[in-house]
Amino acid sequence: MMLTAGPLSFFARWLTTIIPPPAYWPPELKGGGAATGAIPTEFMGQQLAGNWWILITLLVSLSIATFGEEFWWRGYILPRQELAFGKYTWLIHGFMWACFHLFAPWNFFGILPGCLALAYVTQRLKNTWPAVIAHGLANGLLVLIVILLSIFR
Repeated sequence: MMLTAGPLSFFARWLTTIIPPPAYWPPELKGGGAATGAIPTEFMGQQLAGNWWILITLLVSLSIATFGEEFWWRGYILPRQELAFGKYTWLIHGFMWACFHLFAPWNFFGILPGCLALAYVTQRLKNTWPAVIAHGLANGLLVLIVILLSIFR
């Protein structure tokens, strides 16, 4: 997931010129934005310096989203799809999961390889936990590090 999302992010930047994010979305949610490399001072309109509640809220929301998605998609849907599609379920499942994220269409090409990989690993190992861990790290690690650095400012 990490190996493909970064190199494929140029698709996201290009697609935002064709399919722009809604104007009302905060900058943090707009895909393909130019990264300045600077540590942010705000997140979703809130000052970060010294505001530990933002980190706690972010941890809780990332946990709920990650566990919810993984246990629904890989724990519930994948085994049922496997009954219908057999050993190639991971292809169908991974593509469907990528399509589930089409609310941000500019990210599709960047996340598709990771979606396929998570579905493959889960189907092969018959275990949801590797996907939970990978999904949590991919979604949250960088965000948490940046937020933590910003809070310490």
